[in-house]
Amino acid sequence: MTPRDKLKAKLAERRVVARPLSRVSLPCVHEGQLLERCRTCSATSEGRHVRECDIHGTCTRSYVSSRVWSCDHCKQYEPDVPAEPTQTEKPKVTRGHVAPLDGGWQGRSAVKPNHFDVTVVIPHLNTPRLLDLVVQMWRYQTIRPYFLVIDTGSDWQTCTELETKLRASDCEVHYIRAHAYRHSSQPVTSALDLAHTLCRTEYLFHTHSDVFPIRRDFLAFLREQTSTASPVVGWRMSPRTSPRGSVTRNEWSRCVSHTATMIHMPTAHRARLTWAMEAYFARRPHERSDTVGWPDTESPFFLAMSEAGIEPVLLGEEPNFERHTIEAGGIAWAEHARSYTGAKLQGGLIEKKVSAYMLDAENEARERLKKWEGS
Repeated sequence: MTPRDKLKAKLAERRVVARPLSRVSLPCVHEGQLLERCRTCSATSEGRHVRECDIHGTCTRSYVSSRVWSCDHCKQYEPDVPAEPTQTEKPKVTRGHVAPLDGGWQGRSAVKPNHFDVTVVIPHLNTPRLLDLVVQMWRYQTIRPYFLVIDTGSDWQTCTELETKLRASDCEVHYIRAHAYRHSSQPVTSALDLAHTLCRTEYLFHTHSDVFPIRRDFLAFLREQTSTASPVVGWRMSPRTSPRGSVTRNEWSRCVSHTATMIHMPTAHRARLTWAMEAYFARRPHERSDTVGWPDTESPFFLAMSEAGIEPVLLGEEPNFERHTIEAGGIAWAEHARSYTGAKLQGGLIEKKVSAYMLDAENEARERLKKWEGS
């Protein structure tokens, strides 16, 4: 047998029937850290990026050539997915994802949060269908993000659903289950503060489960606008009211919302920015009251920015209790079916109004997702 025939035979042994991976397929459990980025392949698929591999040393997710190991031609490929829970009443810790119980403080999962450039944080309360939809949509961004889902008190059935359907190598699920709060915004401010603590990427994107991206380069656009010089970029919060005579009555007009806001986290940490409502009231005890509307979720963050000398870059405005398009530079970036979770808690006519426009927004978002999946 000639050397050429021997090489052909060796390569033939390595070949298996191709199993093309979806652009949003979960990484393999044997996959390690990113070693080299491919400059020509789709940024969404990351298919030809070279990564460490516990089995073959190095590999790519998509097929490159017969000389390079790839997940879609590998018999040992095993998607890094959560194990099925053994009980239904409470969420069970999933295999290989939760440190330090499994794998020590470094964790056993080969995919690490710091392998990503952007983290997307989504506070959540009993809207698992929408949450699953938006996570799928954000995975199709040209910059694929890491996810922090912070649940603020959903029922155990919903929590179990999050564990079995949502937790993955690129998506962490955390739970805040306080017995009581002293302000209506504290469940969300606590979630946003926890996200700052857990963020292990350079950029953090705050959004909601009722915000549906229209363009796949939305995160890339916001990341380009965000830097040490402009560490907070987003849209102005919707109009608020405050007690008559309050010195902070019109502060909302300078506040950035948490609907679609990108933050440069090294700068935020150095400035000690916080969303903590109790920190706000420690500075402004006269503002503590039972009024609704002000102070609100964004108030502590704005106060911390002001004290640090940081002015947010405001790209546009937001209305209250409306479905609206998030725009900047004449471009529609996302659709916001505003206040869905809050309206469900309030009930009545406001819930009926919001649920009606949410249904249309969700249907349109699912159609966009289908097109992205087929592209």
